[in-house]
Amino acid sequence: MLSVHADWAIGDAVGFRECLTRAAEAAVAHHALVTVGVVPTRPDPGFGYIEPGEKLDGAARKVARFIEKPGRELAERLVAAGCLWNSGIFVWRVADFLDEVSRLTPEVAPALAEHENDRVAFFAAVKSVSVDVGVLERSSRVVVLPGDFGWDDVGTWSALRRVRELDADGNAASGPVYTIDSTGNVVHAADGVDVVLYGVSDLVVVAQRNLTLVTSMDRAADLKELLSHLPASVRDRA
Repeated sequence: MLSVHADWAIGDAVGFRECLTRAAEAAVAHHALVTVGVVPTRPDPGFGYIEPGEKLDGAARKVARFIEKPGRELAERLVAAGCLWNSGIFVWRVADFLDEVSRLTPEVAPALAEHENDRVAFFAAVKSVSVDVGVLERSSRVVVLPGDFGWDDVGTWSALRRVRELDADGNAASGPVYTIDSTGNVVHAADGVDVVLYGVSDLVVVAQRNLTLVTSMDRAADLKELLSHLPASVRDRA
């Protein structure tokens, strides 16, 4: 079983596939729950981190601990100490994963045992818990394999400046966008909307579906808070 996400940019597709193959081999060889830890390119406080522990064969290591999104100073220390970004790439044998769910996750295990063949009843009975908290942080069978294939998380608009082609002034633009004396912006124009930027820097501008969002690069990751303050008529189009 392989778990990946849609909001990533992968620079080296061949290296990505090769790493997933190695992760699958490690999962089978060690009956382990394998996570791929991306080799950091910067001390980013927006990512979780993995501290590698005991060495196994090849590059595989036991996971010593997971670290939630740290402050910038701690992120710098973690990168210097050889910690890896927690990518959210998971690879394991289904039987091994279910063994750990049954053993470690009381939020899920009773519903799984009682409603194994009834998905509706299972989801009605189960308690919500993430796989990270419910299994990976509780299990002693978690192994990390380092990966270096140009990975980046593009779950925020500001992240697009790292992965899109930039113009001569460092703007990442998509759609009918015109920038004049403007630098370092991320602009997305859709649905026939023309966007003109004049004399501004480090903004995120998204224009689509008769709605325009303008925020700073620093605040682009806070959109959940923004949505909570919008009226329903606007939020539904955001």
